[in-house]
Amino acid sequence: MINKAMELLKLQNPDVGGLYCSTRGGSLEFPQALGSKWLQIVHDGINHWLLVAKGFAMPEHVLVYDSSSASKVCQRVLSCMSSLQKTSKQRMTYVVRYCQKQGNGFDSGVFAIAFATSFVNKEDPSSLLYNPLQLHNHLQSCFDAGELTPFSSSICWSRTRGEKVETADVFCYCRRTDYILHSKPDSFEFLCFIHYFYSLSSRFYCHILDLAICCNFQY
Repeated sequence: MINKAMELLKLQNPDVGGLYCSTRGGSLEFPQALGSKWLQIVHDGINHWLLVAKGFAMPEHVLVYDSSSASKVCQRVLSCMSSLQKTSKQRMTYVVRYCQKQGNGFDSGVFAIAFATSFVNKEDPSSLLYNPLQLHNHLQSCFDAGELTPFSSSICWSRTRGEKVETADVFCYCRRTDYILHSKPDSFEFLCFIHYFYSLSSRFYCHILDLAICCNFQY
């Protein structure tokens, strides 16, 4: 369902980056999302889907739209986000945005699809209230027609209270977080570990050097 929806969104919006096959996130192998705007539906590795987006709103940050009541983004999703963003900075910045919450434990996928569909139709999911009773029927109708159209929704006040810019450290030339899968690393990952620890030591050295220079200037 998720991959079929992203395939349709990509066909209808070829200028939007991301929208990769979701299975690539299972091994943390998302390539960098290209273009000024991109979308990706990501799985948390347990039983939940959420949408990450860039360039549609607050373009300087990666945005997270999560229909669950979780207050924090899990490390696996942060790793996928860092691969997609591949920032040149030492830290990736992101914002968990307000969006409608699901009323059960199994509608996260259809909500993530609805959020993504709203974006490509120039609507912000943060200001929309979807009709949960029509989500699945509308999605099936879209699949039958071979085209994703906006889900039934109404305008609501966008809630920004509690939203804040979060950061996650990224390392190495792959610009990923330090989250790894519990499996035997391959040769590329060993090289990545070397760069990771070098990055940590270099960052520590630079902080010490900055402190020393600052102290010297004070005298």
